[in-house]
Amino acid sequence: MPIRPSTPQPTAAPTASPFAASPFDDGGRITCAPRPAFFLRAHPLAWEVVDVEGAPVWVPQLSRHELLPGAQGIRTLTRAEQGDPRLAWRAARQQQEGEGFVYLDPTAEIDPRFRPEGIDAATYCYAIPCIDRQRRPGVRFTELWEVPIPTPPGMSQVFRFDHDLANAWRASLVADGLVPQPNPLIMEREIRRARQRLARAQAAAPSAARDVKVATVEAEVERHEAAQVPAEAPAPAPTPRKRRGASQGAS
Repeated sequence: MPIRPSTPQPTAAPTASPFAASPFDDGGRITCAPRPAFFLRAHPLAWEVVDVEGAPVWVPQLSRHELLPGAQGIRTLTRAEQGDPRLAWRAARQQQEGEGFVYLDPTAEIDPRFRPEGIDAATYCYAIPCIDRQRRPGVRFTELWEVPIPTPPGMSQVFRFDHDLANAWRASLVADGLVPQPNPLIMEREIRRARQRLARAQAAAPSAARDVKVATVEAEVERHEAAQVPAEAPAPAPTPRKRRGASQGAS
């Protein structure tokens, strides 16, 4: 992970992770604003089409549930509760799950096939020691696919999001059964919306810009119509159980 040579060494211990574990880079601090830890979650009504290995695929849209006290139902812990950080978000997560959200385990290791090079982390939420523009130390929790790139001194750290690997990982969530397959009605709704966007583009006054937009939206409609749903991996066959009488006879 690129760290500027002029970046000061950390003077405070990293903040404890609200999950079981979170990897840190203790070699220095990047210049950027801190950001709280988060869950990634999927909702059964939120799907989109992306390209995975050159083919259009339906994948779940993921949103963050940031563990920021006072926001999205996250509690501020009392002094007596400091020993168990899960108390801050447990009730909020249960409420969101009751509304249909599927939460992804932030401590589960991501398959190496979906990890960007140069990132010393294996979970989708990892922490980087940082220092803001006022020189205050902190921690920035970020997604595994947000890759820091070389940034000129004096600028806040710039990140490049690796969409290809992130999209492939999102498709694997369906194939592995971590996120249920989409309801056909949801896919039909998104295709219908794409066709409506095409109709609006075609209804515009003739111009070069209109032709470009029509061609773009036509390609979008074709991708939606051709997109496939990742097939779930077959469940392992049950192990046959021996009949008690047969096992006793063999003995």
